Amino acid sequence: MDHLSKLSRMYLRFSYMPTFGVKVLPPHITNLTLSVHSAYDYIDIPRIVAPTLVTLTLSAIPLNYLWDRFCNMPPGSTKDGKNVVQTSTIVEFTHLERLDLTFHVPYRSIPSGKSEDDYSWERLHDKDGADTDTSSQKSRSRLKTVSVKERSPKYNVLKASGKRPRFPKLRYLFLNLYPGRVKDFLNDIPVHQLQSLRISGDLVVFKGVRLNGFTSLQDCTLTYFSVSKRREWPHGSRFMAKVLAQGPHIRRLTVTTCSEYRMYLPLPEKITCTGLRRLSLTAHISYADLPGLLRRLPYLEFFDLQRALLVKPPAQARTAEGLAQHLLSMDMRPISTSLIKFVPDVLCRDATDETIFYNIFVLIARIPSLRELKMYSFYSAQFFRELLPLFKIHQLFPHIRHLATLECSD
Repeated sequence: MDHLSKLSRMYLRFSYMPTFGVKVLPPHITNLTLSVHSAYDYIDIPRIVAPTLVTLTLSAIPLNYLWDRFCNMPPGSTKDGKNVVQTSTIVEFTHLERLDLTFHVPYRSIPSGKSEDDYSWERLHDKDGADTDTSSQKSRSRLKTVSVKERSPKYNVLKASGKRPRFPKLRYLFLNLYPGRVKDFLNDIPVHQLQSLRISGDLVVFKGVRLNGFTSLQDCTLTYFSVSKRREWPHGSRFMAKVLAQGPHIRRLTVTTCSEYRMYLPLPEKITCTGLRRLSLTAHISYADLPGLLRRLPYLEFFDLQRALLVKPPAQARTAEGLAQHLLSMDMRPISTSLIKFVPDVLCRDATDETIFYNIFVLIARIPSLRELKMYSFYSAQFFRELLPLFKIHQLFPHIRHLATLECSD
């Protein structure tokens, strides 16, 4: 404790290591990072005084005992001349502004009657093809699967106290790999005052979450994955509709999905995030749906689009002259007069160069404000060869005249 008297920031990483002998961290620590890496190390974490923390990062902390190591005052503290007894079930994080949690679920599935080491060896043995005994394979196929807790007597006997947190000044919340429905966790969060939110996890995590209640949110990053395609569809499109209906207060939005199905955007009148300045979207949405989306985002300046589904070009649009005629036959009214930088995905699977260029041309020809286009370097030269002839067509020139920078990346 003598060496910790002036410390304000601390990073603790437990990985099969003994504690360093401090039972309670000093209350003047304002920035704390805990990385447990093993569930039974959690019981050896020192007590942590919650009210003075400003930034808190917890990695691999067990969900059931998340707040048990925190206290409102260190043991032996006095208030009004009397010793304070820690009996409150509410932990007050009085000054906490940033909370970053990566969760750990202390359960594994192994066949009954087998240890984890045996199971790992058998899986490796089967993978290498060394085990060809048919009877052995049949006997393993009859093994039942059970869920067991991690091997640790200390962890198994640890009891949760039922403490609940309170965050009167929280502004930044990051939740990674949450193991349940995150709406239950958000019951303890003043969501109306959050300015930045990041959530990643299975699609089930987002069920029941009402993002339109985050009225102060300006920066939102949502990432979902799903191990079950049957469970995922059509919830992916519902998820997208919920994300795009957050309201005009959102300024920066990043959405990443793993869906292998086409995701449909909501009706234009349902897209209420009209104040967006930056949008990063990784999803199987169609290029055909982008004009309707961009028309609803009058202030959008940066658009990063990945994994979008390309529209097949008509046969006559495979040459520069044919493409120009095709564009002139379309509704060439601008779909965005604010977009400055566009980052499309040009590494689409099973897509030809003609298909990629067609989809990009059809879009940028109706964005007169566009100045920067970011593409991979091996496409840049060919793209300019395709683009330059269009400048000679007077009717098209006003629509692409501002394109000044082609950013290349490897």
